[in-house]
Amino acid sequence: REDFLLDLSSYYSDLEFRHRLSPFGANDLTYGLNVRFYTDETEGSEVFHFDPADRSLMFYRGFIHDEISLIEDVLMLTLGSRFEENEQVGFNALPTARLLWSLSDRFSVWGGVSYTTGSPSRVYDDLSLNYFSFQDAESGLPVLIRTTGNDALDSEALVAYETGIWAEPSESLYLSAVAYYFRYDDVINNTMGEASILAHESGLSYLLVPFPYANELEADSVGFEIALDWSFNKTIQIGATYGFLQIDARPNDSGDLDFVEDAPKHNATLRGHFLVGYAVEADVIVRSVHELSRSDIDSYIEGDARLAWFPGGNWELSLIGRNLFDSRHSELRSSVFTMPLSYIGRSAFLEVAYKY
Repeated sequence: REDFLLDLSSYYSDLEFRHRLSPFGANDLTYGLNVRFYTDETEGSEVFHFDPADRSLMFYRGFIHDEISLIEDVLMLTLGSRFEENEQVGFNALPTARLLWSLSDRFSVWGGVSYTTGSPSRVYDDLSLNYFSFQDAESGLPVLIRTTGNDALDSEALVAYETGIWAEPSESLYLSAVAYYFRYDDVINNTMGEASILAHESGLSYLLVPFPYANELEADSVGFEIALDWSFNKTIQIGATYGFLQIDARPNDSGDLDFVEDAPKHNATLRGHFLVGYAVEADVIVRSVHELSRSDIDSYIEGDARLAWFPGGNWELSLIGRNLFDSRHSELRSSVFTMPLSYIGRSAFLEVAYKY
C-alpha cells in the first residue's frame, strides 16, 4: 500500500493443523494449532511513520472446542478455549462456555460466558502521527500535537455474559433477541503526556505535546439487540433491528475520562427487499442512530436505496443512492480532540456487474 503519508508492505505466512473426532459418542471434539509469521516494511514521512519502521513477529495459537450433547436434540453444552502466544503480550488462555436449549424446532434459548483479549496492534505500539499544529497565543511558539505508540501496553481484557432466544413462529417470520453484559479491563485510550520544547531541523523551536496510548480505563457495558425478518410471499421481504447500549467507562488508577470513545445508545434499522417486476428488484434501508453526547454529534436518520435490473447473461445494472436524507452528517470525532474526523455525504452512482 502506498500513499503520500506512508508506504507499507506486509507479508505473512501460516501453518495450520486441525483434527476432529468423537471420542465418547455424544462429544464432537475439534482441536488445532496455528503458527503465523508476520513481517512488514514501512517508509513514512515526518507527519506519519512507525518507529521502528520495520517489524517481524511470530504468533503461536491453539484451540480446543468440544460440543457435548447432554440431551439429544434438546440440550447442547459447548466448552472450549483458545491459546495465544506472541512477542507483544506473551501468553493468553481464552476460555468460553455456552449452553443451547432447544425447546422445539422453532424455539431455542441460549446463554454463554467467555473471556477474551485484544492484542495491541502495530499502531498502538509504534505509531508517530503529527495530528495538527497551531500557534500558542501567549508564547508565540508553534504547538505540535502528536499521537504516539506505547510498546509497554497490556492486552485489553473482556469478560462477556450473553443470553438470547431464537424463534420462528411461522415459515415467513423469524425473531431473535440477545442481551449482554460486558466487563472491560485495561482499555486502551489516549492520554496527555508531558510537553517539551524542541528544536526543528530548520532551527525554529516548537512545543511538542504528545498523546501516547495507555491502559488507563475500565468499563462496563449492558445492552440488548432485537431482530425481526418477515417474508411476504416471494416479492416482499421486510427486516427490522433495534439495539440499546449503555456504557459506563471510568478511569483506573491514572486514567482520564476526557479521552473515552463514545457510542450511540440507541440504533434502529428498517430494510426492505422488493421484486418490482420481471428482472427488476429494489432495496431500501432506513437507519436511525442516537446522538453521541460526549462527542457532541447529533442523532440522525439516513436512508440508502438500490434499483437493479438483470437483463440476462449474468449482467446486473444498478442505480444506488446512499445517505439520501441529508447533504452530509458527522458520525465520528476524535477521542482526544473535539474536531470532527468523519463527514459522510450524500452520494449516487451507477454500477455495472458481470457475475460468473
